[in-house]
Amino acid sequence: MRVLSLNNMLNDLEILEKRMQEPKIDFWIRQQEKEDRAKFRKCQSDLSIQIGKLRNARIEPLLPQLMSGEDDLKKGIDKLRREIAELDKIAEAIQAISNVINTLTSILAPFVPSPSK
Repeated sequence: MRVLSLNNMLNDLEILEKRMQEPKIDFWIRQQEKEDRAKFRKCQSDLSIQIGKLRNARIEPLLPQLMSGEDDLKKGIDKLRREIAELDKIAEAIQAISNVINTLTSILAPFVPSPSK
């Protein structure tokens, strides 16, 4: 039952990722300050990377970690969905994306090796 929920969550993240690339969003972003545009684009990229890691990770060892972060991730996804729908304040949209990325990062950290520097 939980795996279905987690698959739904990944599906929600993928839908949000696509939504954030829609022309309406792109038009809105281009109207923002240069620094905010850069932050938003960086968040988009980071979110895509985390979704890719989640997609590529083997689900079995991740289940306990995913279940422990499920509520935070759901809340973050819901907040991001609202911010993207409202297109009101760039800072709040960036913060919502960052919160989802941080939650995903903390969930995946024990299972995904960090890139060596």
